[in-house]
Amino acid sequence: MYDVFSLPDFSFPKGFLWGSASAGHQVEGDNIHSDAWHQEQKDKREEPSGKACDNWRLFREDAQLVASLGHHAYRYSVEWSRVEPEEGRFDRSALDHYKEMSELFKQLGIKTFVTLNHFTVPQWFAAKGGFWKRENLPYFLRYAEEVVKTLAGLADFYLVINESTHTRIDTQLGFNHLVAHAKTYRLIKSLCDVPVSSAHMATQTFPYRYYDELDRIMAAYRDFQYNGCFLHAIATGELVSPFGEAEECPELKGAADYWAVNLYTRELIDSRRKDLSASRFPHKKMRMINKYFYLEEI
Repeated sequence: MYDVFSLPDFSFPKGFLWGSASAGHQVEGDNIHSDAWHQEQKDKREEPSGKACDNWRLFREDAQLVASLGHHAYRYSVEWSRVEPEEGRFDRSALDHYKEMSELFKQLGIKTFVTLNHFTVPQWFAAKGGFWKRENLPYFLRYAEEVVKTLAGLADFYLVINESTHTRIDTQLGFNHLVAHAKTYRLIKSLCDVPVSSAHMATQTFPYRYYDELDRIMAAYRDFQYNGCFLHAIATGELVSPFGEAEECPELKGAADYWAVNLYTRELIDSRRKDLSASRFPHKKMRMINKYFYLEEI
């Protein structure tokens, strides 16, 4: 809908939180111990993260900017690579930094949503196979415990993983992320009573040809890979994905105290293409009406 002026008046419910969010690697700068930093150096990318927004140094000023916008919530991520730059060595100064951040937002009356993993991991963890290997999950749990204990009484909400890998990309990696979520959820609940979830990237799949049966079938298939697997796992404790061996993970059942949804855009599904992807409809290409048209007709 483009005609926003035709929308009826509405109001948000009492207690609704307006806020903003950031990801550590994208704003802090100089996360030299993360896998993303190492990959940037290896690829010689045109736009490496570098200093980013220099938030690590300017976080006090940035917090004031959030408050000046009238926001009552702020989501930030803890960079595991700063907290544990080397395997088994926790950097207390980094933990204290995140504690000071949380204290500052608490003083400003801004609720914090703390993300434990927003894509990046320490380079040493990545070298071990990262989340691709189920046996590596204890490393993540050890890190999560350090963070939660450090932020005791300060974090208002926790997000274990930002956008856990969809089983579309890799079934095993997607399952490992879900198991990591379940185990970390249970760990956090054993340490405090803070609401816990993981941010789910909800992608809406839509058949490229709406009345084509195969397009509709494949759109439903993609929808389960994107959304159904995650929702089904939380509801039942069962890990299931098309063409993958199902698993039971009782710890997953009910392992979400609230729904955290990252909403982007829909994806058109074309069953005639190997990767099922279709180009988007050019609905944004709007032409202006010739204002002299009617005068010319007259």
